[in-house]
Amino acid sequence: YQERAAYAYFMRRSLDLLSKGEDENKKKKHQADLKKILVCLMGNDSDEHVLKIARKLATATPSEIKVVFPLIVPRDLPLQAPLPQDEAAAAQALGSAQQVFEASGIQNTIQLERARDVPSALADALEEMSPTQVIIGLSSAPSAVDAELKQAKLILARVSAPLTFVRGPGIPGR
Repeated sequence: YQERAAYAYFMRRSLDLLSKGEDENKKKKHQADLKKILVCLMGNDSDEHVLKIARKLATATPSEIKVVFPLIVPRDLPLQAPLPQDEAAAAQALGSAQQVFEASGIQNTIQLERARDVPSALADALEEMSPTQVIIGLSSAPSAVDAELKQAKLILARVSAPLTFVRGPGIPGR
């Protein structure tokens, strides 16, 4: 009887170890299958559309989203100089983004990235994450077209990950 009990215990223990190993492998495979999306909010009229597109992508396949808000610090100030109005706007945008993704059950992190320009902020964020997709908003304001095109060129030159540029809603009737 003791031999049978020992054998049964050994078999149960072996099965427990087997299932733990399978769970670990499934967890690793699931993490490898996660689509990693870097979302760049710019504090302009495109942010809402950027979040909608990112949410659609993330609900289509298992995804992890990192939302970055580049806080551009003028060159005549130290990089860590306080910019209370800009920081408040960034915190509000990042908080809204986090609510959107959490309401949809999407794993996300938010980050305020201080830099001298948007391409540098994105490059810094990319060092921490190897995304499968980067989504960036561009303003639709007619007065911003030239600046947005220049910025898009600089981003294209600096970022090697797949990029999606999202333009804001524009002006009705145009």
